[in-house]
This record gives sequence, structure tokens and C-alpha cells, in this order.
Amino acid sequence: MNDVWQGTDNSGTELSCNANEVSTTVLGIDGPLSCKKGDIIVVNITTSIYFRASRYDFAIYTLTDNSGELDDPIFGNECAVDVLTQEDADFAPDNIQNQDRDACYDVVARSGWTLEQFKFQDNLHVPCEGEPGKLNIIFGAKERERE
Repeated sequence: MNDVWQGTDNSGTELSCNANEVSTTVLGIDGPLSCKKGDIIVVNITTSIYFRASRYDFAIYTLTDNSGELDDPIFGNECAVDVLTQEDADFAPDNIQNQDRDACYDVVARSGWTLEQFKFQDNLHVPCEGEPGKLNIIFGAKERERE
């Protein structure tokens, strides 16, 4: 990912993330039991997401491109985007709010908070990756800094 970062007019700087402010745990993946590397498969993913601090305009990007050229969900050629919605806010009104009144909802995590059972979009199309019997789904999270 650092190579991609430096290739987008950021040469001379290093991309690193060690704050561990957002972490995910995959709770379940519904999809095929086996696949051939490079094939596109359809999956439904449920995770829990732990937030150590508040995040604004939070989104998860999942790599859907199987060209093999770029294995990065944020800078890749094709990705699926999942954002927090009013439905999530209804489930956890103290922790998910639309604080800046834009299209993307925000996480308020004053002392840490876990969003349980976050479901990625239905029927997500992802490339089959990894060793037989193991599914490697490449995704990353991105959020906006509060101004």
C-alpha cells in the first residue's frame, strides 16, 4: 500500500497506520465453500467493528477487481463501498450520528465502542484469492478528519 501511496504524488513520504483506532473481526461469510483463484465469487459478510475514537464519514472499501494489478481496496481499479446509514443510527443512536449533516454518518466513540453485526452490502462480488480452503477478502476503512 505504501508503494501506491508514494506513486500518487506523495513520493518521499511514508504511509503508515499504527494508531489501531479501528479494528474489525469477521463474524461470518456466506458464500461458496471453494473457488478457483481469479474467479469472481458472491459473498455476504458480517463483521464487528471496534472504534477506539470517533470517526467521521466512516466507510469500508472492498476490493472487487480481479486484474491482479493492484491489491488495494482504496486505490484499486474497482471497489465496493459500504457506509453507515440511518438504519445503523437507529440501532445505535448514541454512537452513530450524522453530525455534519452530509450523506455519510459518523461514529461517536468517546471511550471506545463496538458496532456489532455490521453487514456489508448484499451479494458482494469479490475475487477468489488465497490458498484453497481459505478466503482472503481485501478491504480497508477510511474516514474523514474532523475540521
